[in-house]
Amino acid sequence: MSKRRKTREEKILSDSRKTQPYSVSSPVTFSLPSTYKVETKKEYVAQSTPFNHDLKKTLLVSAGIIFFQLTLFFLLKQHVVVIPFASLQ
Repeated sequence: MSKRRKTREEKILSDSRKTQPYSVSSPVTFSLPSTYKVETKKEYVAQSTPFNHDLKKTLLVSAGIIFFQLTLFFLLKQHVVVIPFASLQ
C-alpha cells in the first residue's frame, strides 16, 4: 500500500513550521476528504525465510538417511547384499 501524498495545505503548513519554529500561531486543522477510503485488506503471503530453507534441507537429508538405512537393513536381511563379517541373526 503506497503512502498518501501531502496536500497543498499540508505542505504549506509544514513549510511554515520549518521557517518559523518558535512562533506561536493559532491551531490549524484540516479534514480528510469524504471520498478518502481506507483499505484494510490483509493477505497472507508465505515467505521463504532462511530458517524454513534450513529446516526443509534438514528434513530431506534426514529422510534420505533413514530411507537408505531401512533399504540396507532389508537387503541384508534377505541376503541380497552380503557384507563380510557382518551378520543379522
